[in-house]
Amino acid sequence: MNATPDIRGPRRRVLRIGIVVLAVAGGVAGYFAWWRSPSPNERLRTGRAALAAGDTATAARIAESLAKRHPDHSLLLRADIQLRKGDPEFALLLLNQVQDEGTLRRESVSLAGQCLLQLQNLPEAERAFLFVLSEQPDQVDGHRGLAAVYYDQGALLKCLHHLGEVARLDPADARPHRMMGLIHADLEDRPQAVECYRAALGRALSPGAAGEVRVELAEQLVKLGQPAAALEALGPAAVADTPRQIAVRAEADWSLGKSADATRTLDATLATHPDALPLLQLRGRLYADAGEWDKAAPILERAIKADSTDMPSLHQLGMVYDRLKRPADADRVRKQHEATMEALTTLTLLNREADARPWDAAVRIKLAEACDRLGKPQLAAMWRRAAQASNARAGSIPR
Repeated sequence: MNATPDIRGPRRRVLRIGIVVLAVAGGVAGYFAWWRSPSPNERLRTGRAALAAGDTATAARIAESLAKRHPDHSLLLRADIQLRKGDPEFALLLLNQVQDEGTLRRESVSLAGQCLLQLQNLPEAERAFLFVLSEQPDQVDGHRGLAAVYYDQGALLKCLHHLGEVARLDPADARPHRMMGLIHADLEDRPQAVECYRAALGRALSPGAAGEVRVELAEQLVKLGQPAAALEALGPAAVADTPRQIAVRAEADWSLGKSADATRTLDATLATHPDALPLLQLRGRLYADAGEWDKAAPILERAIKADSTDMPSLHQLGMVYDRLKRPADADRVRKQHEATMEALTTLTLLNREADARPWDAAVRIKLAEACDRLGKPQLAAMWRRAAQASNARAGSIPR
Protein backbone atom coordinates (compact mmCIF):
# COMPACT_ATOMS: atom_id res chain seq x y z
CA MET A 1 0.00 0.00 0.00
CA ASN A 2 1.70 3.15 -1.20
CA ALA A 3 -0.73 5.89 -0.16
CA THR A 4 -0.92 7.16 3.39
CA PRO A 5 -4.29 6.07 4.84
CA ASP A 6 -6.98 8.59 5.66
CA ILE A 7 -7.22 9.17 9.40
CA ARG A 8 -9.26 12.38 9.47
CA GLY A 9 -12.74 10.91 9.91
CA PRO A 10 -15.83 10.97 7.69
CA ARG A 11 -14.38 13.21 4.96
CA ARG A 12 -11.43 10.83 4.62
CA ARG A 13 -8.85 13.58 4.26
CA VAL A 14 -5.28 12.38 3.82
CA LEU A 15 -2.74 12.74 6.60
CA ARG A 16 -0.60 15.72 5.73
CA ILE A 17 3.08 14.91 5.33
CA GLY A 18 5.86 17.46 5.07
CA ILE A 19 9.58 17.70 5.66
CA VAL A 20 11.02 19.04 8.86
CA VAL A 21 14.45 20.68 8.55
CA LEU A 22 16.30 20.67 11.86
CA ALA A 23 18.83 23.41 12.39
CA VAL A 24 21.92 22.53 14.41
CA ALA A 25 23.84 25.35 16.05
CA GLY A 26 27.43 25.67 14.86
CA GLY A 27 30.58 26.05 16.88
CA VAL A 28 32.44 23.73 19.20
CA ALA A 29 30.54 24.81 22.31
CA GLY A 30 27.22 24.41 20.50
CA TYR A 31 28.21 20.97 19.25
CA PHE A 32 29.10 19.67 22.72
CA ALA A 33 25.92 21.15 24.22
CA TRP A 34 23.89 19.28 21.59
CA TRP A 35 25.87 16.05 22.00
CA ARG A 36 25.34 15.98 25.75
CA SER A 37 21.56 16.54 25.47
CA PRO A 38 19.19 13.60 24.96
CA SER A 39 18.01 13.34 21.38
CA PRO A 40 14.34 14.05 20.62
CA ASN A 41 13.82 10.34 19.97
CA GLU A 42 15.24 9.51 23.40
CA ARG A 43 13.01 12.11 25.02
CA LEU A 44 10.01 10.73 23.17
CA ARG A 45 10.85 7.23 24.42
CA THR A 46 11.25 8.56 27.97
CA GLY A 47 7.88 10.27 27.75
CA ARG A 48 6.20 7.12 26.50
CA ALA A 49 7.81 5.07 29.25
CA ALA A 50 6.49 7.54 31.82
CA LEU A 51 3.05 7.32 30.23
CA ALA A 52 3.13 3.52 30.31
CA ALA A 53 4.00 3.72 34.01
CA GLY A 54 0.99 5.98 34.61
CA ASP A 55 3.04 9.16 35.03
CA THR A 56 1.03 11.42 32.75
CA ALA A 57 2.42 14.60 34.30
CA THR A 58 6.02 13.73 33.38
CA ALA A 59 4.95 12.72 29.86
CA ALA A 60 3.13 16.04 29.45
CA ARG A 61 6.19 18.01 30.61
CA ILE A 62 8.40 16.20 28.11
CA ALA A 63 5.87 16.86 25.33
CA GLU A 64 5.89 20.55 26.20
CA SER A 65 9.70 20.66 26.22
CA LEU A 66 9.76 19.16 22.71
CA ALA A 67 7.15 21.47 21.24
CA LYS A 68 9.33 24.36 20.06
CA ARG A 69 12.25 22.62 18.33
CA HIS A 70 10.79 19.15 17.72
CA PRO A 71 7.06 19.65 17.12
CA ASP A 72 6.44 16.25 15.53
CA HIS A 73 7.86 14.42 18.54
CA SER A 74 5.73 16.61 20.78
CA LEU A 75 2.59 15.94 18.74
CA LEU A 76 3.15 12.19 18.87
CA LEU A 77 3.57 12.20 22.63
CA ARG A 78 0.60 14.51 23.16
CA ALA A 79 -1.54 12.26 20.95
CA ASP A 80 -0.48 9.21 22.94
CA ILE A 81 -1.45 11.01 26.15
CA GLN A 82 -4.89 11.88 24.77
CA LEU A 83 -5.46 8.33 23.52
CA ARG A 84 -4.67 6.91 26.96
CA LYS A 85 -6.99 9.50 28.50
CA GLY A 86 -9.79 8.13 26.33
CA ASP A 87 -9.99 10.95 23.77
CA PRO A 88 -9.07 9.33 20.42
CA GLU A 89 -10.72 12.11 18.39
CA PHE A 90 -8.44 14.79 19.86
CA ALA A 91 -5.49 12.44 19.43
CA LEU A 92 -6.31 12.16 15.71
CA LEU A 93 -6.39 15.94 15.36
CA LEU A 94 -2.89 16.11 16.82
CA LEU A 95 -1.60 13.30 14.60
CA ASN A 96 -2.89 15.04 11.48
CA GLN A 97 -0.40 17.83 12.18
CA VAL A 98 2.68 15.57 12.05
CA GLN A 99 4.87 16.59 9.10
CA ASP A 100 7.65 13.97 9.13
CA GLU A 101 8.13 11.66 6.12
CA GLY A 102 10.04 8.85 7.82
CA THR A 103 9.85 6.94 11.09
CA LEU A 104 7.61 9.47 12.81
CA ARG A 105 5.18 9.25 9.91
CA ARG A 106 4.83 5.50 10.42
CA GLU A 107 4.48 5.95 14.17
CA SER A 108 1.79 8.58 13.70
CA VAL A 109 -0.20 6.37 11.33
CA SER A 110 0.14 3.40 13.70
CA LEU A 111 -1.12 5.48 16.61
CA ALA A 112 -3.91 6.79 14.39
CA GLY A 113 -4.91 3.18 13.74
CA GLN A 114 -5.24 2.65 17.49
CA CYS A 115 -7.42 5.76 17.72
CA LEU A 116 -9.61 4.49 14.89
CA LEU A 117 -9.97 1.14 16.65
CA GLN A 118 -11.26 2.91 19.75
CA LEU A 119 -13.68 4.85 17.55
CA GLN A 120 -14.85 1.55 15.98
CA ASN A 121 -13.83 2.81 12.54
CA LEU A 122 -12.50 -0.58 11.48
CA PRO A 123 -12.07 0.08 7.73
CA GLU A 124 -9.85 3.12 8.32
CA ALA A 125 -8.01 1.30 11.11
CA GLU A 126 -7.26 -1.55 8.71
CA ARG A 127 -5.95 0.91 6.11
CA ALA A 128 -3.71 2.56 8.67
CA PHE A 129 -2.17 -0.68 9.91
CA LEU A 130 -1.76 -2.09 6.39
CA PHE A 131 0.09 1.07 5.41
CA VAL A 132 2.42 0.77 8.38
CA LEU A 133 3.19 -2.88 7.60
CA SER A 134 3.73 -2.10 3.92
CA GLU A 135 6.62 0.12 4.99
CA GLN A 136 7.76 -1.83 8.05
CA PRO A 137 6.58 -5.48 7.91
CA ASP A 138 7.80 -6.29 11.43
CA GLN A 139 6.08 -3.39 13.18
CA VAL A 140 4.45 -5.25 16.06
CA ASP A 141 1.69 -2.72 16.78
CA GLY A 142 0.60 -2.95 13.15
CA HIS A 143 0.07 -6.68 13.57
CA ARG A 144 -1.67 -6.13 16.92
CA GLY A 145 -4.02 -3.65 15.28
CA LEU A 146 -4.90 -5.90 12.35
CA ALA A 147 -5.50 -8.82 14.72
CA ALA A 148 -8.05 -6.67 16.57
CA VAL A 149 -9.70 -5.50 13.33
CA TYR A 150 -10.08 -9.00 11.91
CA TYR A 151 -11.26 -10.45 15.22
CA ASP A 152 -14.05 -7.88 15.37
CA GLN A 153 -14.94 -8.71 11.75
CA GLY A 154 -15.07 -12.44 12.52
CA ALA A 155 -12.14 -13.21 10.20
CA LEU A 156 -10.48 -15.58 12.63
CA LEU A 157 -7.85 -17.07 10.32
CA LYS A 158 -6.54 -13.62 9.42
CA CYS A 159 -6.63 -12.74 13.10
CA LEU A 160 -4.61 -15.86 13.95
CA HIS A 161 -1.97 -14.94 11.36
CA HIS A 162 -1.39 -11.52 12.88
CA LEU A 163 -1.48 -12.85 16.45
CA GLY A 164 1.22 -15.30 15.41
CA GLU A 165 3.30 -12.39 14.14
CA VAL A 166 2.81 -10.52 17.43
CA ALA A 167 3.96 -13.62 19.32
CA ARG A 168 7.05 -13.84 17.10
CA LEU A 169 7.95 -10.16 17.36
CA ASP A 170 7.22 -9.78 21.08
CA PRO A 171 8.14 -13.15 22.64
CA ALA A 172 7.49 -11.95 26.21
CA ASP A 173 3.86 -10.99 25.54
CA ALA A 174 1.42 -13.60 26.85
CA ARG A 175 -1.67 -11.97 25.33
CA PRO A 176 -1.40 -13.20 21.72
CA HIS A 177 -0.91 -16.76 22.96
CA ARG A 178 -4.03 -16.58 25.11
CA MET A 179 -6.06 -15.04 22.29
CA MET A 180 -4.90 -17.75 19.90
CA GLY A 181 -5.93 -20.30 22.52
CA LEU A 182 -9.43 -18.85 22.72
CA ILE A 183 -9.80 -18.88 18.93
CA HIS A 184 -8.54 -22.44 18.58
CA ALA A 185 -10.93 -23.49 21.37
CA ASP A 186 -13.83 -21.85 19.49
CA LEU A 187 -12.75 -23.70 16.35
CA GLU A 188 -12.58 -26.94 18.43
CA ASP A 189 -8.90 -27.39 17.66
CA ARG A 190 -8.25 -28.47 21.23
CA PRO A 191 -4.62 -29.65 21.00
CA GLN A 192 -3.61 -26.33 19.47
CA ALA A 193 -5.63 -24.45 22.08
CA VAL A 194 -3.81 -26.34 24.85
CA GLU A 195 -0.44 -25.48 23.33
CA CYS A 196 -1.34 -21.79 23.15
CA TYR A 197 -2.70 -21.63 26.70
CA ARG A 198 0.44 -23.29 28.03
CA ALA A 199 2.56 -20.81 26.10
CA ALA A 200 0.59 -17.96 27.70
CA LEU A 201 1.11 -19.39 31.19
CA GLY A 202 4.83 -19.57 30.49
CA ARG A 203 4.89 -15.77 30.26
CA ALA A 204 4.07 -12.94 32.64
CA LEU A 205 0.36 -12.60 33.37
CA SER A 206 -1.53 -10.76 36.07
CA PRO A 207 -2.81 -13.10 38.81
CA GLY A 208 -6.38 -12.67 37.59
CA ALA A 209 -5.54 -13.36 33.96
CA ALA A 210 -3.37 -16.35 34.89
CA GLY A 211 -6.28 -17.86 36.83
CA GLU A 212 -8.60 -17.42 33.86
CA VAL A 213 -6.10 -19.03 31.48
CA ARG A 214 -5.67 -22.00 33.83
CA VAL A 215 -9.44 -22.58 33.73
CA GLU A 216 -9.51 -22.24 29.94
CA LEU A 217 -6.65 -24.73 29.67
CA ALA A 218 -8.31 -27.16 32.09
CA GLU A 219 -11.58 -27.07 30.11
CA GLN A 220 -9.76 -28.14 26.96
CA LEU A 221 -7.85 -30.87 28.78
CA VAL A 222 -11.07 -32.33 30.20
CA LYS A 223 -12.58 -32.38 26.70
CA LEU A 224 -9.44 -34.13 25.44
CA GLY A 225 -9.88 -36.83 28.09
CA GLN A 226 -7.00 -35.67 30.27
CA PRO A 227 -8.67 -35.00 33.66
CA ALA A 228 -5.50 -35.43 35.74
CA ALA A 229 -3.71 -32.83 33.62
CA ALA A 230 -6.75 -30.57 34.00
CA LEU A 231 -6.57 -30.76 37.79
CA GLU A 232 -2.85 -30.03 37.66
CA ALA A 233 -3.53 -26.97 35.49
CA LEU A 234 -6.17 -25.69 37.92
CA GLY A 235 -3.97 -26.04 40.99
CA PRO A 236 -5.35 -26.35 44.54
CA ALA A 237 -8.99 -25.47 45.17
CA ALA A 238 -9.64 -22.11 46.79
CA VAL A 239 -12.58 -20.37 48.47
CA ALA A 240 -12.53 -17.70 45.75
CA ASP A 241 -12.98 -20.23 42.92
CA THR A 242 -15.71 -19.27 40.43
CA PRO A 243 -18.58 -21.60 39.48
CA ARG A 244 -16.81 -22.19 36.17
CA GLN A 245 -13.63 -23.31 37.94
CA ILE A 246 -15.59 -25.50 40.32
CA ALA A 247 -17.48 -27.14 37.44
CA VAL A 248 -14.25 -27.97 35.59
CA ARG A 249 -12.70 -29.40 38.75
CA ALA A 250 -15.82 -31.47 39.48
CA GLU A 251 -15.92 -32.81 35.92
CA ALA A 252 -12.26 -33.81 36.16
CA ASP A 253 -12.96 -35.59 39.47
CA TRP A 254 -15.94 -37.36 37.93
CA SER A 255 -13.84 -38.48 34.96
CA LEU A 256 -11.31 -39.91 37.41
CA GLY A 257 -14.01 -41.95 39.13
CA LYS A 258 -14.45 -39.61 42.09
CA SER A 259 -18.20 -39.21 41.63
CA ALA A 260 -18.87 -38.63 45.33
CA ASP A 261 -16.37 -35.76 45.48
CA ALA A 262 -17.79 -34.21 42.32
CA THR A 263 -21.37 -34.51 43.56
CA ARG A 264 -20.56 -33.03 46.95
CA THR A 265 -18.75 -30.08 45.36
CA LEU A 266 -21.54 -29.37 42.88
CA ASP A 267 -24.35 -29.54 45.45
CA ALA A 268 -22.52 -27.21 47.83
CA THR A 269 -21.86 -24.67 45.09
CA LEU A 270 -25.35 -24.83 43.57
CA ALA A 271 -26.73 -23.91 46.99
CA THR A 272 -25.09 -20.49 46.62
CA HIS A 273 -25.08 -20.25 42.79
CA PRO A 274 -28.38 -21.86 41.75
CA ASP A 275 -28.37 -20.41 38.22
CA ALA A 276 -24.74 -21.07 37.28
CA LEU A 277 -24.98 -22.78 33.88
CA PRO A 278 -21.78 -24.91 34.05
CA LEU A 279 -22.90 -26.31 37.41
CA LEU A 280 -26.42 -27.10 36.16
CA GLN A 281 -25.10 -28.80 33.02
CA LEU A 282 -22.75 -31.07 34.92
CA ARG A 283 -25.13 -31.81 37.82
CA GLY A 284 -27.80 -32.91 35.37
CA ARG A 285 -25.33 -35.24 33.69
CA LEU A 286 -24.28 -36.72 37.04
CA TYR A 287 -27.90 -37.34 38.08
CA ALA A 288 -28.54 -39.07 34.75
CA ASP A 289 -25.33 -41.08 35.05
CA ALA A 290 -26.50 -42.29 38.46
CA GLY A 291 -29.95 -43.19 37.08
CA GLU A 292 -31.69 -40.53 39.19
CA TRP A 293 -33.95 -39.49 36.32
CA ASP A 294 -36.51 -37.59 38.40
CA LYS A 295 -33.75 -35.38 39.80
CA ALA A 296 -31.93 -35.00 36.48
CA ALA A 297 -34.97 -33.66 34.60
CA PRO A 298 -35.54 -30.36 36.50
CA ILE A 299 -31.81 -29.58 36.59
CA LEU A 300 -31.42 -30.13 32.83
CA GLU A 301 -34.59 -28.10 32.19
CA ARG A 302 -33.02 -25.20 34.08
CA ALA A 303 -29.82 -25.54 32.08
CA ILE A 304 -31.72 -25.43 28.78
CA LYS A 305 -33.75 -22.46 29.98
CA ALA A 306 -30.47 -20.63 30.59
CA ASP A 307 -29.03 -21.70 27.21
CA SER A 308 -31.47 -23.07 24.64
CA THR A 309 -28.55 -24.11 22.39
CA ASP A 310 -26.99 -26.42 25.01
CA MET A 311 -26.81 -29.51 22.79
CA PRO A 312 -25.47 -31.99 25.39
CA SER A 313 -28.21 -31.05 27.87
CA LEU A 314 -30.91 -31.29 25.18
CA HIS A 315 -29.70 -34.75 24.22
CA GLN A 316 -29.48 -35.82 27.86
CA LEU A 317 -32.93 -34.46 28.70
CA GLY A 318 -34.53 -36.36 25.80
CA MET A 319 -33.13 -39.62 27.19
CA VAL A 320 -34.23 -38.70 30.72
CA TYR A 321 -37.81 -38.09 29.54
CA ASP A 322 -37.75 -41.51 27.87
CA ARG A 323 -36.75 -43.10 31.17
CA LEU A 324 -39.50 -41.20 32.96
CA LYS A 325 -42.10 -42.42 30.42
CA ARG A 326 -42.83 -38.90 29.16
CA PRO A 327 -42.93 -39.50 25.37
CA ALA A 328 -44.50 -36.15 24.46
CA ASP A 329 -41.78 -34.24 26.32
CA ALA A 330 -39.09 -36.48 24.84
CA ASP A 331 -40.42 -35.84 21.31
CA ARG A 332 -40.57 -32.09 21.93
CA VAL A 333 -36.98 -31.96 23.19
CA ARG A 334 -35.71 -34.09 20.30
CA LYS A 335 -37.32 -31.72 17.81
CA GLN A 336 -35.71 -28.81 19.63
CA HIS A 337 -32.38 -30.67 19.49
CA GLU A 338 -32.72 -31.26 15.73
CA ALA A 339 -33.72 -27.65 15.02
CA THR A 340 -30.85 -26.36 17.13
CA MET A 341 -28.41 -28.68 15.38
CA GLU A 342 -29.59 -27.41 12.00
CA ALA A 343 -29.29 -23.78 13.10
CA LEU A 344 -25.81 -24.33 14.52
CA THR A 345 -24.71 -26.06 11.31
CA THR A 346 -25.93 -23.06 9.33
CA LEU A 347 -24.07 -20.79 11.73
CA THR A 348 -20.86 -22.78 11.23
CA LEU A 349 -21.12 -22.52 7.43
CA LEU A 350 -21.79 -18.79 7.62
CA ASN A 351 -18.83 -18.36 9.97
CA ARG A 352 -16.60 -19.99 7.36
CA GLU A 353 -17.92 -17.59 4.73
CA ALA A 354 -17.31 -14.64 7.03
CA ASP A 355 -13.79 -15.87 7.67
CA ALA A 356 -13.06 -16.06 3.95
CA ARG A 357 -14.65 -12.65 3.23
CA PRO A 358 -13.80 -10.24 6.07
CA TRP A 359 -15.74 -7.32 4.60
CA ASP A 360 -18.86 -9.06 3.25
CA ALA A 361 -21.78 -7.27 4.90
CA ALA A 362 -24.46 -9.65 3.59
CA VAL A 363 -22.87 -12.68 5.26
CA ARG A 364 -22.67 -10.79 8.53
CA ILE A 365 -26.33 -9.80 8.39
CA LYS A 366 -27.21 -13.48 7.86
CA LEU A 367 -25.07 -14.36 10.87
CA ALA A 368 -26.84 -11.74 12.98
CA GLU A 369 -30.23 -13.13 11.97
CA ALA A 370 -29.09 -16.69 12.73
CA CYS A 371 -27.93 -15.58 16.19
CA ASP A 372 -31.30 -13.89 16.77
CA ARG A 373 -33.05 -17.18 16.01
CA LEU A 374 -30.77 -18.99 18.44
CA GLY A 375 -31.43 -16.47 21.21
CA LYS A 376 -27.91 -15.00 21.13
CA PRO A 377 -28.54 -11.21 21.20
CA GLN A 378 -24.96 -10.23 22.06
CA LEU A 379 -23.52 -12.24 19.17
CA ALA A 380 -26.20 -10.83 16.88
CA ALA A 381 -25.23 -7.28 17.87
CA MET A 382 -21.55 -8.07 17.22
CA TRP A 383 -22.30 -9.30 13.70
CA ARG A 384 -24.46 -6.26 12.96
CA ARG A 385 -21.59 -3.97 13.98
CA ALA A 386 -19.32 -5.97 11.67
CA ALA A 387 -21.87 -5.56 8.85
CA GLN A 388 -21.98 -1.79 9.43
CA ALA A 389 -18.18 -1.64 9.27
CA SER A 390 -18.27 -3.63 6.02
CA ASN A 391 -20.80 -1.25 4.50
CA ALA A 392 -18.70 1.74 5.58
CA ARG A 393 -15.64 0.22 3.92
CA ALA A 394 -17.57 -0.49 0.70
CA GLY A 395 -18.75 3.13 0.65
CA SER A 396 -15.17 4.40 0.91
CA ILE A 397 -13.87 2.43 -2.10
CA PRO A 398 -13.86 4.51 -5.32
CA ARG A 399 -16.05 3.08 -8.07
